[in-house]
Amino acid sequence: MPPPPGGGFLGGMQVRERVEAGTLVVLDVGPESGPVAMAREAELAERARRGEGAAWILRIHGWADPVLTLGKTQDPPPELRAEARAAGVVLARRPTGGGWLLHLPGDLAVTLVARGPLGPGDFRGTARLVGEAIAAALARRGTAARAAPAAASPPGTGRAEVCFQRVDREEVKSGSTKVAGVALARAGRAALVQAAIPLVPAGGPLSAFESRWDPRRAAAVGRTAGVGERSLAAALGEEIARRLFGRTGEGAGRDRIPRGPAPGGGRR
Repeated sequence: MPPPPGGGFLGGMQVRERVEAGTLVVLDVGPESGPVAMAREAELAERARRGEGAAWILRIHGWADPVLTLGKTQDPPPELRAEARAAGVVLARRPTGGGWLLHLPGDLAVTLVARGPLGPGDFRGTARLVGEAIAAALARRGTAARAAPAAASPPGTGRAEVCFQRVDREEVKSGSTKVAGVALARAGRAALVQAAIPLVPAGGPLSAFESRWDPRRAAAVGRTAGVGERSLAAALGEEIARRLFGRTGEGAGRDRIPRGPAPGGGRR
């Protein structure tokens, strides 16, 4: 599916290229409905699995309506579905895993697709690239943040059903508060990374829904208060391009930043 015309955060689609890293296509979408956004990103992952498209695709979008995205294997309880309907929240299933999280108009989402074929360390390195870019972009907008080096969930949470109840490696923290969720999925020898940054507080019936089903989201918004979606989108695009084409980024550890296939649209 092509992106809808106009309405983006950065002025439309961009293409950046460097020989050793291939081509980065930036799909600047603007606000979208949750089901449409997830369908588009699943399609991008499938094309990457088939070896089609640019070496790197960065997709930046917002949310047209309140959405609760579910991890690809989650089966939410009936009461969640009922309360979502009552609060005007649409449910949409992600092609990546993890727990559910609430997105509101004014929040930002960023997706990176790496066509591959990815080598040892590249799959996890793709998620680290995104996490570090988000942390750097938030820091540029006044929110000190860092990508978590390892799982650091609160005691007793286990495999949390709610995304923001757990901090896994590559996800982003400000102090002890998780401020961005980062989910990763394999698509053959390609990778799909989906990340979400809450920026706006819930109000009205959404506030009660948030406090029951995504209670840690409010703390994240408290940390990102004052960060605008457009300025953050611009900083994110710059930080991801810089890591792909300029340097590997701080804190990459043993997971090197993947360099991607040579340009030309085929496998290397």
